[in-house]
Amino acid sequence: MTHLSYERPLIMEIYAEVHFQDGSLTSAQFFDLVPHLKTIGFEDVQFGRTQPLDLPEGRDVQQVTSPHVRCWSEDKRQLVQLFEDMIAVNLIAPYPGWSTYRSLFGRVRDTVITGLGMLPVESLSLNTIDRLVAPRRDFRLGRYLNCGGPKIPASCSNIEHAFDLTLGIGLLRDDGFNRQIRLTGRPSGDTFAVFLDAVFHDRFSRGSDLVQLLDALHEESVDTFECMITDVTREEVMGGAKNVTRA
Repeated sequence: MTHLSYERPLIMEIYAEVHFQDGSLTSAQFFDLVPHLKTIGFEDVQFGRTQPLDLPEGRDVQQVTSPHVRCWSEDKRQLVQLFEDMIAVNLIAPYPGWSTYRSLFGRVRDTVITGLGMLPVESLSLNTIDRLVAPRRDFRLGRYLNCGGPKIPASCSNIEHAFDLTLGIGLLRDDGFNRQIRLTGRPSGDTFAVFLDAVFHDRFSRGSDLVQLLDALHEESVDTFECMITDVTREEVMGGAKNVTRA
């Protein structure tokens, strides 16, 4: 497995979402999991409620919100979130590298997912959020992203104004996988920021290893990112490759 490391990585946040069978993780069970998370360093616990992105017509907000627990590390860079039938494991920038995130995920898996023997996994998604900032003057998307390559249409090359672009393939329910890439561009003052939000989601097979699936999703994530950026982004924006490691 090859990992490129750059002087100035673009990644702002990386997180995995572990989805369980319906009814496997209820809000009442959150209080059983929190003490176990505290033993591995997540001692800052916050309770709240999560509102859906699209509020059903005629429904009051209070009727459709669901319980949500955030467990933070002391440095506020690692976060475990408990939702009904889902656990999310977040790592906030500055990004220290894949091995650090993989270790974090492994600890959470061993402590509250497989360690307690109570949560049947249905699927796993790996999510990355990257932010590229370039000079606004003479900005053109094709200078920084590989328009006309395997992911981004060639017609996007000359984009120079605010934009939103979503690319997707696969339905988890029907195909067993889902891939989503969302690109957003916004000018501000003398700069132009491009956000790359990617989701790699696969169904989990019984008897498989959750961390191995995470590794596979990460490898695909890295390959996708590399094929989407240009050498200008690699060298001018990210400062060039630091090293190459193999595992």
